[in-house]
Amino acid sequence: MDEDYRAVIRELEQMQERLRALRFRLCTKASPENIRYRSFSGAVSHLNKVIDDLEGDVARRAGT
Repeated sequence: MDEDYRAVIRELEQMQERLRALRFRLCTKASPENIRYRSFSGAVSHLNKVIDDLEGDVARRAGT
């Protein structure tokens, strides 16, 4: 099960990198007022929350 979680975490991290690259390429104005920039940033942040949650599960399992 932990290996499945780790594989998913790696995939999510790759998605984050892809979103960051797209944000850099597609957002000419990097500011909170730019809706596209804000949306890409929000997607990266939400993936971070999922990654943190999955890593927490893996850590809790390792501790038991």
